[in-house]
Amino acid sequence: MTINKIITHSGTFHADEILSVAFLRVLGFTAPVERTYTPTPEQLADPSTFVLDIGRQYAPELGNFDHHQDRELVATNLLLLRHFAANIPGGLRVMGELESRMFTRVSDVDRGIRVLTGTESSLELNSIVRAFNNLAGGFDRAVFVVTEILIAQIETAQKAIADADRWDALERSNGIALQLDTDAILCWKEKAKEEGILLLVCPNLRAGFSVISRDTNELIIPATDT
Repeated sequence: MTINKIITHSGTFHADEILSVAFLRVLGFTAPVERTYTPTPEQLADPSTFVLDIGRQYAPELGNFDHHQDRELVATNLLLLRHFAANIPGGLRVMGELESRMFTRVSDVDRGIRVLTGTESSLELNSIVRAFNNLAGGFDRAVFVVTEILIAQIETAQKAIADADRWDALERSNGIALQLDTDAILCWKEKAKEEGILLLVCPNLRAGFSVISRDTNELIIPATDT
């Protein structure tokens, strides 16, 4: 596929189109970005011109990814993620991780399904992107930052998938899982809860072993001299 131009709306930018542009960058598409409120009929009909979050058309075969004309559609970033599922490094499993960890949250905030309040608001990608508005070069700077965050999320997703397989291979007995290496397993506590595992025993960097509680509200490990 060739993308010669990426078009999105001008004015205030939001996390869904910034994440969409960052996603295309990660996939290797380097086309320049044009920001306008009025894409032409010729641009909307050109499959090598991707029109994001504007144009009131969802026609992936033409490269048009807007959601505002249909309240049932997810936001542009999630439409794009699902369209390029086969192109994502790591395939569908990584796509699923990205969707649940990042893309759905951005989509839900953009559509008003999720309302940000308090401390949570300042930590969400939507709020981080909003801070770049009205800054010199804000759009390009936001794309750069979100691209780096997305790359980190992809690498984290790939590790999470590999770690899920590592977790499945651990020896288990009487509510205890035994790990024989020091490389931390991502999200093991969630998996342990699903399986009724209370403790993880694993080597530590002091040439000994650590005993880690899945949840200290359920099982507090008493302090000892050893």
